Amino acid sequence: MKRILVLLASLTAISAMAQTPIIKTTSGEITGVVENGVNVYKGIPYAEPPVGELRWKKPQKVKHWNGIRACDKFGPISLQEGSAEGSFYWKEFYQGAAPAQSEDCLYLNVWTPVNSIGKKLPVMMWIHGGAFMNGYGHEIEFGGEAYA
Repeated sequence: MKRILVLLASLTAISAMAQTPIIKTTSGEITGVVENGVNVYKGIPYAEPPVGELRWKKPQKVKHWNGIRACDKFGPISLQEGSAEGSFYWKEFYQGAAPAQSEDCLYLNVWTPVNSIGKKLPVMMWIHGGAFMNGYGHEIEFGGEAYA
């Protein structure tokens, strides 16, 4: 009986982490995760990190990568002054620690319906506000699941 319960728990965990179809981009292949019946591709780089000699320069095209890039985690957010931790806003929308901050923050996230490959669907592009002071593209209250 114990073995059956362990097997069922393992199968449940594996199915919860189902992968999305492999998508070919101009920079390489990516795969994401399925969450709440939606394909989610997190942390897709859209430019080289603006660090070192690239700082204060126009964005550079992402170098092509080999293999399949797992886009299953959101990228770091841009450097921000202060924190909303402890505020009403933070308590209302967030749980846990604030996301990691880095100058290497040029990533996008895509939500699509499951089984939508090859279909011509509308696209919505969301650029978060924040007055160049705070905010990021994967804030919980702006998640793309409802739109997909």
